[in-house]
Amino acid sequence: MPVAPSLKGLFHLAEQVAVGTPVSVFTDADILWANAAVPALAQDVVRSEIMRPGFGAPPITAGNKEGDVAVEMPVHGWSAITPATDPTIVTDILLAKHGFGAIDATLYQATLAGGTDTGPLGVTLEPGAPKLFELVTAGNHGAGWAFDASTLSTALPEDPAAGPTAIAYGAMVAVIAEPGETPLLPLTLQWLGADDATAVRYSDMAVSTLTYAFDSRMQPRVSATLRHLSWIRDATGGAPPVPPASAVLPEMPIAVGENGARLMIDGVMHCVGPFSLTITNALAVRECHGQSQLLITNRVVTVEFTGSRDALGDSWDIGKVLTNLQLDLNTTPGRSLTLHIPELVVTGPESPADRNGLLNTLVQAEAVDVEGFPLASLAWS
Repeated sequence: MPVAPSLKGLFHLAEQVAVGTPVSVFTDADILWANAAVPALAQDVVRSEIMRPGFGAPPITAGNKEGDVAVEMPVHGWSAITPATDPTIVTDILLAKHGFGAIDATLYQATLAGGTDTGPLGVTLEPGAPKLFELVTAGNHGAGWAFDASTLSTALPEDPAAGPTAIAYGAMVAVIAEPGETPLLPLTLQWLGADDATAVRYSDMAVSTLTYAFDSRMQPRVSATLRHLSWIRDATGGAPPVPPASAVLPEMPIAVGENGARLMIDGVMHCVGPFSLTITNALAVRECHGQSQLLITNRVVTVEFTGSRDALGDSWDIGKVLTNLQLDLNTTPGRSLTLHIPELVVTGPESPADRNGLLNTLVQAEAVDVEGFPLASLAWS
């Protein structure tokens, strides 16, 4: 069960039907399996210094309820069993949708015709979209991102399988959306504490920062900061029951090669240690007849990774263009996670770093636009 810093509790995350209308009914499917730094229930006050004979203090009027909530958790898959259908949105994917700005999907396909590691046959490919393929070695899977209708951007670890039972799994894909487009409906986060009177809903929320991080032999994790414009303390509803086992989402395994973990840049595999992807959203408040709404005015995608000097070399100068970054964290159907960034530019000076007593290199880069492709995409299969 999720644990808050001060009290054991349960968190739900759901999308509102309208601005200013907090979600009031949650289900087990809305559970956010995270630790959350729950803020104090603070509120601004407005005082008017006016002449009031016989009274020593001005009246107090309720003011702003804006604040931030931070969440951190292991990255979860969407299905605990091998799926036999299209993927669905779970709370991890909902959080990514609001960090990236949009969600897309590719479909499950139950027949493949083989092909090569960059040209699978008998499968529908959409440029910039992913598929998770069964490979010729039984039990192996590989993630691929389409360059065009017949070619993958990066080669699979081996050729895809063929036959009427060979599968290309569908994916739920978070993609970067341009700021200024129609904003997403806001989120509501519910915190249920250890007693019946501890129930708080934070509403009209938007994601200001979203970070995915992994290290070799470590479990991938995600952290986010959500800005809320209001909160409601419900009179009852806390002390939630233990969720059923069927509601528990599968956690991602550790990032090792046998689980399909790999980092490819320009078609070359790189051995790296810490790797992080961060999406930073600049937020602004739009007010309409007294109703506030958080809008995203700018969205920046950055990556940072560290690898041994021998493995990475010394050619990571500022301004260097990196193409076709693909990071696979796991390739098990139902828990597969893969990242694709078509192009990046190195933004920070190559920095030496010590890791396990070895000389390492720290690389910082920022995603840039490539016509016809999303700025960055993250896919669950």
